[in-house]
Amino acid sequence: MNTNIKLGLQLFAIATLSIAIALVAREGLAWTSPSISPPGGSGVLKVDGGNIGIGTASPDSNYKITTSGGGIKAENSSASQPAGYFSNAGGGPAITANTGGITLGGVNRTSWPAGTVTSVATNNGLTGGTITTSGTIGLNTASLSAGSASTGKVYWDGSKLVSGTDQTGGGGGITGSGTNGYIPKWTSSSALGSSVIQESSGIVVWGDIDTQGSAYKYKGTDVITAKPSSNNYFFGNSGNFTMTGSQNIAGGGNALYANTTGNFNTAHGYRALFSNTTGSYNTAYGNGTLFSNTTGTLNTAIGGNTGMSSGVLTNTTAIGYGATVNASNEVRIGNTAVTKIGGQVGWSIGSDIRLKHDIKDSNLGLEFINKLRPVSYKLNNGDGGINYGFIAQEVESAVGVPTNIVSTDDTPEKMKTMRYNDLIAPLVKAVQEQQKQIQGLEAQVEMLKK
Repeated sequence: MNTNIKLGLQLFAIATLSIAIALVAREGLAWTSPSISPPGGSGVLKVDGGNIGIGTASPDSNYKITTSGGGIKAENSSASQPAGYFSNAGGGPAITANTGGITLGGVNRTSWPAGTVTSVATNNGLTGGTITTSGTIGLNTASLSAGSASTGKVYWDGSKLVSGTDQTGGGGGITGSGTNGYIPKWTSSSALGSSVIQESSGIVVWGDIDTQGSAYKYKGTDVITAKPSSNNYFFGNSGNFTMTGSQNIAGGGNALYANTTGNFNTAHGYRALFSNTTGSYNTAYGNGTLFSNTTGTLNTAIGGNTGMSSGVLTNTTAIGYGATVNASNEVRIGNTAVTKIGGQVGWSIGSDIRLKHDIKDSNLGLEFINKLRPVSYKLNNGDGGINYGFIAQEVESAVGVPTNIVSTDDTPEKMKTMRYNDLIAPLVKAVQEQQKQIQGLEAQVEMLKK
């Protein structure tokens, strides 16, 4: 072959190879089949401005792959993106450890059990240490301050975290003790004790719990006690839960204290209805009202120390401080110190014929009236003024038979009272009888004149 032609072909081959190398250097190589040698291709390995990209036409300067110490090193200068990322969208493992294993963080593993982490790196205040299979984190003692039980804090005893005898709060370390079930309260700036509030079987109470049967009594001041099973409700230290009566309500210290089977009683005030045991339908408002009632029923008392002289009376009413009834079916307004009882109009008394039976003309008339001794007097506990009236014993003697004009109470003194309005009928009868006498005398006078 001509020497010039051979030289020309060699130069052409060199030029062509240079172009090919340049293209490969710029566009990269692509393998169309793993069983043959890779031919030239584009878009697989990209070199652009000193940046090398695999699988991208625009390599980012933040990512680069270099060889270091005989291996491949992935570097990333980005503050937000990882240097390496492995993913398998098909569901298989992203990384498989074969012979030789994979080393991460200085630990070589040939297999990776699911959910197992072998260490915690020193970061964010934690000193690295092993994580045991039980799930606890072993922390290096250098990351914890030494302590003791006396400091009142959680401390490191050299091998584990230990809670001290108290906690930090309030004025510092908290000490003290309490009773099971009670809400704690501060007994000083740094000590706890039991408050008066406690919980028992889902019931919140103030003060002590006094269990009697299946019910609870709440002791203390201004508290509410309930026994829903019998509809008894008590306020303050009142009532008792030994009673079997129902529908009772009481408020005030020792109100309705002795009640056993009494029902439908209302007692408000210190020791109101205190002695009541079986009496029912009684109403007492005021300190010590109806105190002595035991078995009496249908009694009403309003006012301090208001009540009755006997504990067995029925259907009585006492109104005003110290007002006391002495017999059943009696109403008493005011005590013995009262000097006036008034109102805008006179007292109305039921007088309908339908309210009466066994009606007869009065047998008390002029003769009875003539036996009466009108007197003036002053009350022993009165205001010193002069009063006019009669003496009950004298009126009773003049009547001669038991009537309601004069009544005697059940007290040991057997005090007597009078119904002055009952004298109206005898007075009218006396006037009528006297008028007949006048008319007879007038007739005799006329006859003498003739």
